Amino acid sequence: KDYAPLPRPLVIRSVPTFVNLPFRPTGAKINVLYHGIIYHTRGLKLMLESLPLWRPEFNLIMRGPGSPEYIAELNRYAQTLGVESRVRIEPPVLFDQIIPEANRADIGYFVHEDISPQKRFTLPNKFFEYTMAGVALCVSDLPEMARLVKTHDLGYLVSGYDAQSVADVINRFTRTDIDRFKQNSLKAAKDLCWENESAILMRAYEELIFPNTTQVAT
Repeated sequence: KDYAPLPRPLVIRSVPTFVNLPFRPTGAKINVLYHGIIYHTRGLKLMLESLPLWRPEFNLIMRGPGSPEYIAELNRYAQTLGVESRVRIEPPVLFDQIIPEANRADIGYFVHEDISPQKRFTLPNKFFEYTMAGVALCVSDLPEMARLVKTHDLGYLVSGYDAQSVADVINRFTRTDIDRFKQNSLKAAKDLCWENESAILMRAYEELIFPNTTQVAT
């Protein structure tokens, strides 16, 4: 609405190149993974507040770069909540190891509050990294993420933004559910990959470079 006179922009999603990873059945302990920047705007304290309400077999992993001060603050908060034994905050891994390391987890987590159009229509690279890693998804019920979760049956959606809402969805996951979502993620990864997405970008380049031809990108 704001930019109606301009042509509709082309959307290129931030999807990874395809990585062929195995299906890993869910074990006795269920690991919920957040990977990305460890930063106060990412809702990580909410995740910790929710953790005491999760079933005891669920553990939490946060992996990514962050300031030592904020990581120390999160560790202190976990101790205050009495969940320090169920939380690991890990340093980032090398770029080509982000997805293989995520494959060791069971559920990929990303819950954001709907406070702006940017948040409402978010479709972050971690969403596609979780899918490529073959894990189940627990993400906010926001339009673009929800559409893909429902289309490919990748996991469960969190509608609220409070500790109980998160816990209710986490506790909904059974091992059977998680294994089904994992297998669906591995199937969806063959579609949600850069090998497919890049064709959109290449066609756009060719239309600019060869505007008077019908050449098709290969």
